[in-house]
Amino acid sequence: MWFFKRQPQLDSLVDFQEEWQSIKELLKTKRDSAMKQALLQADKLLDLALKNKKVQGETMGGRLKTAKTMFSKDLYPLIWQAHKLRNRLLHENEEILSFQIERAINTFYRALKELRYLK
Repeated sequence: MWFFKRQPQLDSLVDFQEEWQSIKELLKTKRDSAMKQALLQADKLLDLALKNKKVQGETMGGRLKTAKTMFSKDLYPLIWQAHKLRNRLLHENEEILSFQIERAINTFYRALKELRYLK
């Protein structure tokens, strides 16, 4: 018999707040590797929020397309830019500057606030 470990669900506001606090701690270090890790975690946290809201889509990109009306008109394109920056970090050998990472993480924060997962 096979047993699969389920990915923990962050169902409560407190869980999301705690995860966001760990992202903020990574940013405080100002180390490149920590800032990149913070970006990856922030993107993942937004994806988890969309999954918790039962947004349809095979990937984060697919869920973002479905979730367009869940975000304000000015924020939605910024979320896409932040997610694309995350993709560039993972899939391309391109230098990403710390201010770009900070801006993307701030965008993920705003998105999570609009979804009422962060205060």
